Amino acid sequence: MSTLAMTTSLAITKTNKVEKTLMLVMIYEMVNSLFRW
Repeated sequence: MSTLAMTTSLAITKTNKVEKTLMLVMIYEMVNSLFRW
């Protein structure tokens, strides 16, 4: 999880606000789908 957090933080810092929001939503949905199993 630490590497995932590092990559996501790096990606968030490199993208603008719109792309950041879309990426956060996608990551949130991915995590939810993983924990639903």
